[in-house]
Amino acid sequence: MTKPQLTAKLDEWAKKKKRVDRINAEADARLEPLLKVYEAKAEPINAARDEKLASLLTEMETLEQEIRAAMLAAVNLDGTSSLPQAESGNAVAQLNTERRREIDTAAFMRAVPPRLRLDPAYIGCLSVLVGKADKFLPSPMLARLVRPKLTHSVTLTLKSE
Repeated sequence: MTKPQLTAKLDEWAKKKKRVDRINAEADARLEPLLKVYEAKAEPINAARDEKLASLLTEMETLEQEIRAAMLAAVNLDGTSSLPQAESGNAVAQLNTERRREIDTAAFMRAVPPRLRLDPAYIGCLSVLVGKADKFLPSPMLARLVRPKLTHSVTLTLKSE
């Protein structure tokens, strides 16, 4: 796409964006008085509900904490659990375990034979966190090693915004 074609599409987008904004503003203006009336009429109902729910929600939170604590206490060092699920006639508590594989960096580096340590496949397995490297390496050395990784995205806005 040429720059003039891109500019034309951008102008077309701007016209449509202004129309969308105008339609939304008109609808919001028409809804505002209705929302004020609704909120005024709903306030006593919401206040009564909040008053009735306050103690129940506190009691539920306490029960949830006790249930969670009991189920998490049943998790063994190897990640298995003697209580993966608790079920009553009315509810189920399920222990959810997120499993992510992780390799200890030092163990991985020791396990790879020296002859393979310059192999691009091995190097591709490594990742360095800049924040940690920043604390480990002297600044001049880090400055030589750090390269920006650029990720591009496009945002469209009206010039008046």
